[in-house]
Amino acid sequence: MKVLHIISGGDSGGAKSHLITLSKELRKQIDMKILCFFAGDFYNEAKKIGLPVELLNQKSRYDLSVIKKIIKIIKDEKYDIVHCHGSRANWFIFLAKPFIKVPLITTVHSDYKKDFEGVNLYRYLVYTGLNRLALRFFDYYIGVSPEFKKMLVNRGFVENKVFSIYNGVDFDEKLDCIDRKSFAQKHDLIEHMDKKWVGIIARLDPVKGLDVFIKGAAEVLKARQDVHFLIAGAGGQKDELEKLVNTLDINNNITFLGHIKDVNSFYNALDINNITSYSESFTYVLLEGARFKKTTISSAVGGIPELIKNEETGLLFEKGNYNQFAGCVLKLLSDKETAVKYGENLYIHAKTNFSVENMVKQHIDIYEKINGK
Repeated sequence: MKVLHIISGGDSGGAKSHLITLSKELRKQIDMKILCFFAGDFYNEAKKIGLPVELLNQKSRYDLSVIKKIIKIIKDEKYDIVHCHGSRANWFIFLAKPFIKVPLITTVHSDYKKDFEGVNLYRYLVYTGLNRLALRFFDYYIGVSPEFKKMLVNRGFVENKVFSIYNGVDFDEKLDCIDRKSFAQKHDLIEHMDKKWVGIIARLDPVKGLDVFIKGAAEVLKARQDVHFLIAGAGGQKDELEKLVNTLDINNNITFLGHIKDVNSFYNALDINNITSYSESFTYVLLEGARFKKTTISSAVGGIPELIKNEETGLLFEKGNYNQFAGCVLKLLSDKETAVKYGENLYIHAKTNFSVENMVKQHIDIYEKINGK
C-alpha cells in the first residue's frame, strides 16, 4: 500500500508535529512519501531527519502549475491513497480531484472556520471560504479528537466517512534540551532565573487566547511578584498583544520569545505549561509538555479534557475566563506538591493512552479499510 501525504511545507504548529511524529513510525510499516509546496519549517525538519519528502517549489500561493505536478506524481508513482493536511493541501487536491481516481483523506487539525479568524479580513474570507469548499469534496476525514468528529458530523459531513484519531507522541524518544540556565542565557532571562516561569507556546492569533494569558498574568501579579510569564510563538497579533501588555503595565513581567525551534528546552525550563485557546482540537503542546512531566493548565475546549482531567492530571478553566486562569496559576504556585503530582499523573496518562504507536496503528487500520473497498 502506497500513501502520499500533502502539506504546505511551512507549518510550524500542531500539523507539523503530527505529521513529523506520524511519518517517522508510519514509514517503517507502509510505503509513503510527503509532498510540500514550499520549503519552510516543516519541510526543513522533515528533510533534516531523513523523512521521504519532495518539494514542489510553488512560486506563490497562486501558482497553479503544482496541480499538474501533483497529478503526475500520483499517477506515475501509483499511490493508493492521498492524505492531506491543511488548507493549502486541501484546496490544490480539490482542484486535482477530477484527474485522479484514488481515495482522498484530510486530517482536520483545527476548526477550519476559525483558522484565519481575526487575523486579516481578506485571508479570513478567501482562504476560509476556499477551504470550506474543498473540504466538502474529500472522501474521508480524520478529526484529531472525538469532539472534532462530532463537530464535522454536526456540520453535515457523513458520519461513516469521518474517523477520529487522537494525536500521539513518542514517549521513548530521547529528549535533547539545554538546561534552564542555558535557556535563560540564550533568551536574556537571567534576571528572572529565581522566579517561577509560567509559559505558553502558540501562534499569536486570536483563536489561541493570548489575551486571556496576558490578562490572567496581570491578575496573578497583583497577588505575587515572584512569577515571570513567557510567550513563545509568532503571528499577526503580536503588536496588539504587546499593546495589551503595555496597557496592563506588566512589561517587566512578561517576555515575548518569538518563534523558537528548540521547544524541548522551552518545556524543560517551565514551571507551568499552559493553553488558553478559545478553540482547539487536541493540541501537541500538551503532549509535548507531558513528556517533561510539566504541570499543566488549559482551557476546557475540544478534546483537551480527555488529556487534562481537572484536579487529576492538571487544571481546566472556562475558555475566555482570565480570572479562572489566574486562580489556577496561583493555586499551583502555592502548592508545589500538588503541582508535581499533576505532572506525574499527566505523564502516566499520556504515555498510556496517547502514544505514537496507537496513532500509527489507527492510521494503518483506516488506510486498510479504505483501500479494501
